[in-house]
Amino acid sequence: MGKRADTNVDEPQSPAESSWFHGEVAYEGLPLFLRFPAQPDVDKLSELWPWLLVVTHRLEHVTDRGLPTADYNDSLIDFDEALVRGLSKKGQGTTVLVETFDCLRSYYFYARDEATIDEFEKEIVKRFPEHQLEWFRKPDPNWKLFRDYSTDFNFYP
Repeated sequence: MGKRADTNVDEPQSPAESSWFHGEVAYEGLPLFLRFPAQPDVDKLSELWPWLLVVTHRLEHVTDRGLPTADYNDSLIDFDEALVRGLSKKGQGTTVLVETFDCLRSYYFYARDEATIDEFEKEIVKRFPEHQLEWFRKPDPNWKLFRDYSTDFNFYP
């Protein structure tokens, strides 16, 4: 996603998400919804959490624009909460981006190590077996993916 885009960013939408921002852009002719936290201290946090984890959820009920239907999206609240807050509740990582695009919702995290990711994956899969998920992980000690993404989509002007 190397092309810079203007992101329409709104203030956080609820007190429970007081440190998160929401944005929408058009990408490849489709809406791309972004949810990202207030600017993290990347230099400090990358020392604690050098592993990138991306969990991609194939959405079951979508509109013709590839977005989840309203009722289906509402049904995902507990699942979303478990993913977004799962690593941070235990001090083992942080969520840096949630992206909804073309029938998929991808969650981007940085975690302590592969063992932490394995434990998190087992917990989520056991608790939410009904969801079709893909798990991708790799070392990214400089948080390159997040730095590039947040620059390309102008998260923090």
